[in-house]
Amino acid sequence: MGGLPLVGDPDSVARDMAQLAALGLRGIAISFVNYLDELPYFCTEVLPRLAHSGLRDSDAAGRPNSR
Repeated sequence: MGGLPLVGDPDSVARDMAQLAALGLRGIAISFVNYLDELPYFCTEVLPRLAHSGLRDSDAAGRPNSR
């Protein structure tokens, strides 16, 4: 099993994820060093950038999944 670290500010992480999508990647598993601190930051900073780029539904950006 391999991994690809995406490290940087929200703009660079969103840009890297967009590049992966452009290469054909359709899903990704994400892990964090400190999940409780980093997941909310990811949701509020990175997800809206992905929505803005068209890679994520803008209605879902920044909100936890209700399932």
